[in-house]
Amino acid sequence: MCERCRKRGLIVTDGLEVHHKVRITPQNIHDAHITLDFANLELLCREHHLEEHRHDQGRDARRWAVDEFGQIVAR
Repeated sequence: MCERCRKRGLIVTDGLEVHHKVRITPQNIHDAHITLDFANLELLCREHHLEEHRHDQGRDARRWAVDEFGQIVAR
């Protein structure tokens, strides 16, 4: 269930995507407190996850991804 929808009283929205509250960067990708700690993770529906990352676009135009070998690559 999407954590943000649930806070608003909506209990029918599936959580489909895990959001990292502190963004993953090339500098912190190997820090388990950033990448794996439940305190930094939030289960969101697609709409809330897209909404969260729309806010990011003004902060950093570069976008990062992880390739099939676990290496960070710019998109």
